[in-house]
Amino acid sequence: MPPKQLKGFKRIALNPAATTTVTFTLSPDEFYYYNETKGSFDIQAGQYIARVGGSSKSLPVFGMFSLTDGTHKPDLLITNIK
Repeated sequence: MPPKQLKGFKRIALNPAATTTVTFTLSPDEFYYYNETKGSFDIQAGQYIARVGGSSKSLPVFGMFSLTDGTHKPDLLITNIK
């Protein structure tokens, strides 16, 4: 998996010295990737770091969280057949 992945984006304008709160919700779908060894989609359990900043080179705000292994969803979800 790449070391950095963009999972949310919101452009905000702030005046100098102003602050605001921006909220993002990350669902399990955000963490699925195709596992070529298994031949299916998977979620990698472990420690993750969420970073926030003005560009991918400047991410000064961060927080850590963990993902644990759980029930995996099917690779194909058929929602409408005509």
